[in-house]
Amino acid sequence: MQANPVNGFNYYRIKQIDNNGSFKYSVVVTILKKDNLLQTIVAPNPVKDVLNIVEPKSIFITTAEIYSTTGQLMLRKIINTESQVYSLQVQQLPSATYILKVNYKAETKSYPFIKN
Repeated sequence: MQANPVNGFNYYRIKQIDNNGSFKYSVVVTILKKDNLLQTIVAPNPVKDVLNIVEPKSIFITTAEIYSTTGQLMLRKIINTESQVYSLQVQQLPSATYILKVNYKAETKSYPFIKN
């Protein structure tokens, strides 16, 4: 692992080289560093199974909604919790571009993402 990882998601893998020169890579491991974030992170993007919302600090989210680019509501999750990291299961969504709308107590923010 690096000495000073960046805030947000950091991805690591190991390359193993054998004596005969052949090599293989380990699985990718994701490490989240959430200290001193300046803005909300929605990751990974593109996403396959689980979309993470990482806030700069613990904050109350009422709901998270996912819309198609045509405005159709595809998923709505009631959260009603104060936390810094939230996860949404999105594996059931078809591959496409979507808009994630995060509803806080006093505002709503939108984040585009791609589902593979």
